[in-house]
Amino acid sequence: MADICTPKCAFVSIESEAAYNFLSDCDHEGEKGKIMIGGEKSSIKEAPEPTNVIWENRDFDKTVRWAKFVMVCLAVIFVLFLTFLATVKAK
Repeated sequence: MADICTPKCAFVSIESEAAYNFLSDCDHEGEKGKIMIGGEKSSIKEAPEPTNVIWENRDFDKTVRWAKFVMVCLAVIFVLFLTFLATVKAK
């Protein structure tokens, strides 16, 4: 049982316009777009186009993605600074 993890999100395909409208119009305790799934309140929103999703990155949470983004930005700034110093030294 220790191997089971709770999913963060799910992609659901809806084949009829009526079902889509029903899910987008449903509410739970007065909150629009909220439904109960497995005893937990869940929100519903339209997913991005599947070709725009980098599926390998779905395993990482936002904290990990932001940390990697900051590390890449710092590395780029460092390389640009070194290039600037080399240019100034060459003149």
